[in-house]
Amino acid sequence: MVRHPHDEGATTERNTAMSVKLINYALDEDSTGDGIIARGRLVPETIQHLKLDTYQREVMSLATEEELRSALLDGTVPDIELAMRGWETDERDGFITLKNPVYIVDGQQRIAVAHKLIAEEKKVWLGATVHFGSTRAWEVERFRILNAQRIKLSPNVLARNEREHSKAVAAIYRACLSDAAFALKDRVCWNQRLGTNHLITAVVLLKTVGELHGHLGPGRGKRLDELVAGLRAIMEKTGEAVLLENMKTFFGLIEDCWGIKVVTFRGGPSYLKSGFLWSLARLFSEHTDFWRGTRLLVTADLSRKLKIFPVTDPTVCQLASVGGQSKLMLYELLLQHMNRGKRHKRLTPRLERGGRKEVAQVPSRSPAPPPAD
Repeated sequence: MVRHPHDEGATTERNTAMSVKLINYALDEDSTGDGIIARGRLVPETIQHLKLDTYQREVMSLATEEELRSALLDGTVPDIELAMRGWETDERDGFITLKNPVYIVDGQQRIAVAHKLIAEEKKVWLGATVHFGSTRAWEVERFRILNAQRIKLSPNVLARNEREHSKAVAAIYRACLSDAAFALKDRVCWNQRLGTNHLITAVVLLKTVGELHGHLGPGRGKRLDELVAGLRAIMEKTGEAVLLENMKTFFGLIEDCWGIKVVTFRGGPSYLKSGFLWSLARLFSEHTDFWRGTRLLVTADLSRKLKIFPVTDPTVCQLASVGGQSKLMLYELLLQHMNRGKRHKRLTPRLERGGRKEVAQVPSRSPAPPPAD
């Protein structure tokens, strides 16, 4: 029996009917030399007892499922990686029974297909490596290490898992799932693939919130770790409630001006594309007219002016769909629109950091200007 090294005398009677079992196994040290692992083959009837935690991506509908089915039946797939949150085992008759909860760390898609094959009464022998004495925090980090370099893992899944360490990301995630006052409730993808109800991705949302508060902290990072660190610094200045309120105000304004809840398909409106969201967020961040302290506040006059910005104009649609200089061009179009027809009360820029301001050349074919207010 494998026990925690500091708990050599521990014995617990447990019902093993719901336990995971390995056959043809061997115990070994892990790569650090401090932990214990078991390598073996999963007894097919016990695969159903493997547990899944929320740091995992959802089970996908695999285009290559037939190939995976064949590989599983032939025994030519790589071992899966599991973690047992405890140390209790029972070794007898050539089996090792894992008596504590066992979680999937790597191999969820293989296990999902294996379930189907077992339901068809086919024998599937999956190789597995099991880490003993695991914790949820260790599993999240192990999952990140195993998947960060894999192209197939969506950054939105990694963003979702950052809520384990970031209060800002956790607060934004909760709002997406449960805040009825948030215009994008249930419309943000934190999963591997976009669902039919999703309009933007989690990474785009985090970048937008960071850009919106860019004047308050380093929220304009490109990498996920930079975004998370920036949001942490920003929330230290705003507090959680104000950060969320600003996010809801921003997207609530888009809902009032052009509509979010009425959108039934993703990839459609220019104003929900990443380039437009970035440009609008920067416009707000760079001008004091939209703020009262750390709170985003858009007056009725400014809201009416923004509402008549030509979001369906071909030039706007094109600029909203790409990045780089196009975002700066769209930013300049928004700024010109908000100031057009005004000799006084033009938007007030913040003091330019570093003495310079990056300005993009506006396309020669600019959107047709609306009537002056």
